[in-house]
This record gives sequence, structure tokens and C-alpha cells, in this order.
Amino acid sequence: MARVLLCEHDPLLAKILMDLFADENIVVTTCASLEEIEAALDDNPGAVIVTDSWTDSWCPDLSTLERATIARLAERTQVVVTTGRAWANKPADAGLGPQVAVISKPYDLDELVSAVRSAASASPREAHSDGFSHVLA
Repeated sequence: MARVLLCEHDPLLAKILMDLFADENIVVTTCASLEEIEAALDDNPGAVIVTDSWTDSWCPDLSTLERATIARLAERTQVVVTTGRAWANKPADAGLGPQVAVISKPYDLDELVSAVRSAASASPREAHSDGFSHVLA
């Protein structure tokens, strides 16, 4: 059974995603922060991280710290980042690595479920076949 660590700053969207994942038999643990994601990952090895919340800023680009944070988590598990930021259209330019799937907002809910199932079936260090992060639009 797939497991997700969900960090979504919008409470309504978080509720929709929790219900969606429950309907799809995906176990969800909600996390309010990076610290909670890291602690929850210790108790849920192999869980897929689904998040849009890396920083409180509205900066259109990823900071060095954000890239390092994503990279550190991606060393432990698969990560699905949902974002409306401009870099989502060129995730390879963001330097996120092959363990990170990027889904550009707005997205189709079935697309997110598919990305989670794909990530859950991959080992933490398994790269996508093309060696680049994927954008799902």
C-alpha cells in the first residue's frame, strides 16, 4: 500500500487531497513543516513526499536552501512537488534531480495519484529513465 507524507499549505486543498488519497487506498500523514516531514519520514520509510510548501516567500525561483532541502529529502525517498512557480515548466533548470517529480499547478487529481503511485513503486535511489526530473502538466 502506498504511503504519502503530505505538506500542503492550503487547508481546503489539503482536505481534498487527503480524501482523494484515502479513496485510492493511499495512507496519508499530514505534515505542517519541513521538520514534520523529516520526523514523519523516520517513522514512514519509503513514503512519498507530496508538497508545495518549501518556503513562506513568493519568490518565483527556488533558493539554494530550497534545492538543498529537496535534494536531502530525495536522497531518502521519492518527492512530488506541486507548484505554480515559474520554474515548474523547466524543472531540470532547478537542479532537483531524478527523484523529484514536478507537477505544475493547476493539475488534474488523477495525474497526482498517478505520480504518487509511480513514485511509490520506485526505489528511493531509482532515477527516471531519462535521468531528469519530470514535469507533469
